Amino acid sequence: MFVDIENFKSAIGVENLLMPYAKGRLAPDKKSRLPKEHITPDVCLEVLKSTNNPVNIKHMLECIAEIIDDVSAYEQISFKNIVLATFERREQPYEVVKIGEHIAERFMFDGTLRKLIYIADEKKRGWYKKPQDGEYILSAPNVKRARIFVDDSVTSQNLQKFDKMTVYNSFAYKIENCVLPEVLEFPYPSSMEFRDDDFEHVKQWRFNGMRKVKLFNCKNVQMDLDVAQCDVFEVHECDLQGVNNIILKDGVEACFYKVQNLPSQLDIAKCQKVQFCLCDFAEFDNAQFRENADVTLSSCYNFPQDFSSCRKVKLENCNLNSKQPLRFRDNAEVVLNDMYRVSIKGDFSNCRSVTSSFCDLSTLDNLCFQDDAQVSFSYTVLPEQVDVSRCSKVHVYECDFKKVKRLVFQNKKQMDDWRIKFPENWKGEIVFTDEQPQTDLNLLMTAKTQGGR
Repeated sequence: MFVDIENFKSAIGVENLLMPYAKGRLAPDKKSRLPKEHITPDVCLEVLKSTNNPVNIKHMLECIAEIIDDVSAYEQISFKNIVLATFERREQPYEVVKIGEHIAERFMFDGTLRKLIYIADEKKRGWYKKPQDGEYILSAPNVKRARIFVDDSVTSQNLQKFDKMTVYNSFAYKIENCVLPEVLEFPYPSSMEFRDDDFEHVKQWRFNGMRKVKLFNCKNVQMDLDVAQCDVFEVHECDLQGVNNIILKDGVEACFYKVQNLPSQLDIAKCQKVQFCLCDFAEFDNAQFRENADVTLSSCYNFPQDFSSCRKVKLENCNLNSKQPLRFRDNAEVVLNDMYRVSIKGDFSNCRSVTSSFCDLSTLDNLCFQDDAQVSFSYTVLPEQVDVSRCSKVHVYECDFKKVKRLVFQNKKQMDDWRIKFPENWKGEIVFTDEQPQTDLNLLMTAKTQGGR
């Protein structure tokens, strides 16, 4: 029997209601007290409708416990319902639970009670029977708290009627297409995923060691997003116009996919691994990447082309500023994909690994690499000067050699080992660094010989 709080009273007001049964009424002389009266089920029901304050609830149960040997069979049934209602969807501390269990044992309904009890000290006890997702629990004094569980996702519910939504689990969990309340609580480490949810009424969320938080197509996000506890934070297809700041953890892994109105103060420098897709960096006041960061940019605009602090850089279908060259740190790993339609300028000579596919590198003055670099080119337009003599591994597949005039290897064995397939009609110069440059006649013979390979 669930009893909602319909007529809230303060803790002092409820204590005055319980006074005749807990301490006895004041005598006419106002100096002494009359004997305690036996509490009735009607008084208890009024208490439950007034509060869930643990002190008031404890005193009410103590009054019942004092008269359990003197009640009639009819009253036993009534008090049984009162005790069960004390714990159904109500959060009670351990000292209150002990009194409730004592009464239940005397009235012989302790098995039924254990199916409802939740004890705040989860090290001692836990849920005996879980309410359904979306059912709410009352906590002191009269907060309606939606309690969510990991068993299945919460889908298509209006949770705005609750003051708080508390998620108790340590696993991945999903809330989908819900209207959320003002306060979201995550007291235990877990992974949360919000999909198509309405954040219009949310003013605060509280994390405690949260590992992952992901937002997918959420609406009306108007609060500051404090995810300083999160190791992973992702936002997909959301409009963050009402968000002034996103507080990130130092070393976080972050992903922003098709996000509109990113906060100008977003501190990207805290991201150890970050991915932006379909985002415009013109919104940022100062975009700087973290030292040794792993950065992926897909279909982005107006981003800084200085990656001299990044360990790994991946650019896909990005709009480069043709006036600024790409800059990379020593031993960087660089991946370029689908960059046919842009003018690429930069120096890859200090990169440890370079991978290019569906790109046009013909605008580079030359293309050379450091010792032991590993490079891979597929469906790439190569520039006039390409020097791979210092590389430890080279892969070339279906590339455009039309603009290549000079290709440098360490020796012929190195060129043969890499099995590079040259176009049959290519007439560029092949140079081996440990030999003399080949004559024009030898060059033609080499081109024809290697072209069919």
